[in-house]
Amino acid sequence: MNGAKELQGHRFGRLVVKERAGSIGKRAAWLCLCDCGKESRVLGKYLLCGDTTSCGCQKYVGMHKANYVHGKAFDPVYHIYYKMLGRCENPKNKAYPRYGGRGIYVCERWKLDVMHFIADMGPRPEGFSVERKNNDGPYSPENCVWASDYDQRMNQCRSVTIGGVPLLYWADMMGLSYSRARYLSLAHRDNNIYFEMET
Repeated sequence: MNGAKELQGHRFGRLVVKERAGSIGKRAAWLCLCDCGKESRVLGKYLLCGDTTSCGCQKYVGMHKANYVHGKAFDPVYHIYYKMLGRCENPKNKAYPRYGGRGIYVCERWKLDVMHFIADMGPRPEGFSVERKNNDGPYSPENCVWASDYDQRMNQCRSVTIGGVPLLYWADMMGLSYSRARYLSLAHRDNNIYFEMET
């Protein structure tokens, strides 16, 4: 624990090391308090070499200022990233009961730095957002992909099917809203009436 004595209480940029916080892989991790008030786990090597000097708030602010200076809209990837963290890490977030509250978490690599998230996910297609392949699994490189709104709605609604085909697909093919298609399917299910798709 000699490393704990060396880093505990030291300041690195906006971070002050509070205590040893286990390990990430085989490397020592430290619980740090940022000047903004947020706590984060950081690898000691990133603190010592100067790679990590805040919880991520400075990078967020810096990117926002840079985009503003260049007259660009704020990059949606950062909104997606911080919303993902919020629903998994913040009990006050409205979505927390459906995410962090039921064990959904963000992997350590992504929590360390938004740039890890961007590097692992790759370029975001226009209008896409992050989707977990396994709805009960974590936000991690192995379990996440960029998905369109349609794909996400399809995944959320795939438990409702007609003849083994997701109801959302039938609704789109017939030009109906999902709610209307669901109403019709429930209203007629006792009569064994099924949608028929033209071929």
